[in-house]
Amino acid sequence: MSLEKGANLADEYRAAVALVDQGDATTAVTKLESLQERIARASILSRNESLDDIATSNIPFLTLEHELAKALTQLPIVGGKMTSRLSNLKRACDLWMAFFQNLENMEQVSKGEQAEYHALIELSSTPDDPSGMPMLSTSRDAKIARYNAKKQTQQELKKLQALLERRTRLGLDAEDMDGHDQESLERSLALKSMEFAKQDAVEEWSSVVQGT
Repeated sequence: MSLEKGANLADEYRAAVALVDQGDATTAVTKLESLQERIARASILSRNESLDDIATSNIPFLTLEHELAKALTQLPIVGGKMTSRLSNLKRACDLWMAFFQNLENMEQVSKGEQAEYHALIELSSTPDDPSGMPMLSTSRDAKIARYNAKKQTQQELKKLQALLERRTRLGLDAEDMDGHDQESLERSLALKSMEFAKQDAVEEWSSVVQGT
């Protein structure tokens, strides 16, 4: 695959993710499903790769399952058909499972995250009737800790993004600034974005299995 095509896919992915955040879930699902197929056909990511083997520009694609799952949960209920809604929620849970399992295979899931996502897998395997889903066993302190961790990650992302924008504005390339050259800064930003996606996935997945 050419670098140009890879860059085009990356641009399309960013645009599709933006649609999720903007509330246009229907268009986002269509675009993300298309990207998922094209990325698979192009063999951009391999199950045998470690995170170190993956190019910085391709790291964002590791979060595609999460973004697609998130979009599926936001799809409108058409004609009051709850069966379609439940099908979308089940598919979203399957995608979050795949998202975490892939990262776990690359040893990018902490013990705490592993415990949470395995608990969510168990809850997701309960009957399709949401009223039969057990509540996620978590303390108020754990919820606060997750909220604070996510907030801190957001702040760190903003700092890295601001630093990247500053480098671009100053026309810097190879020079170090604040302990980063261009490549290390872009990779740090990609990895931090992946960390945020994990935190966001746990939160969104928890909401689905608890019916909230």
